[in-house]
Amino acid sequence: MKKSNLLVIALLACGTISSAIAQDKSGYWVGADGSFVKSGDGTCMRSGSWTPAIAIAECEAAGTVVAAKSAVVAATAAAPMTTSLASENLFAFGQSTLQAAAVAELDVLVTKLKGAKVQKIAVTGHTDRLGSAALNKALAQKRAAAVRKYLISKGIDKSLIQAVGMGSAQPKTAATACTGTSANPQLIACLAADRRVEINVSFR
Repeated sequence: MKKSNLLVIALLACGTISSAIAQDKSGYWVGADGSFVKSGDGTCMRSGSWTPAIAIAECEAAGTVVAAKSAVVAATAAAPMTTSLASENLFAFGQSTLQAAAVAELDVLVTKLKGAKVQKIAVTGHTDRLGSAALNKALAQKRAAAVRKYLISKGIDKSLIQAVGMGSAQPKTAATACTGTSANPQLIACLAADRRVEINVSFR
């Protein structure tokens, strides 16, 4: 083979390699047309695959590349959080005043919420089926309101917290699990799971 042909092949090979390197944009966000996605100030946006080994001079020369992965993580809302607290740990039976033991449980939640980007907190009170529906609903509402008041006292924005009393409308126990209608110790214990306060937190 002539030297001139070998030179052409060598040049083509170099060009192909250079082109492949130049087109390795996996470390950056690119649009449908292959151009770099840039922020409002014109800086390139890195993808989660970026490493120094695949850095492109066009984006790195000015030292103004944005770490897109961090931006995406920051912009993604955390998953909703649900906390279910047994009423026995919060209130005396049939009462709506928070007991001393309730403070420790609620303070754990407050610690999690402090500094978080909270969008909404729904506090829902539930009772067992013993007693009238009207009294149970009122008791559940008072208990939810007591929890809301405590969260506010610990610095949680009151505009974010909604308190609702469901009464006995959403029991945890099966209808056939606890028999009887008289409020005896055995039935009260059997229905314990129904007496609770649920706190659902959604984040921005």
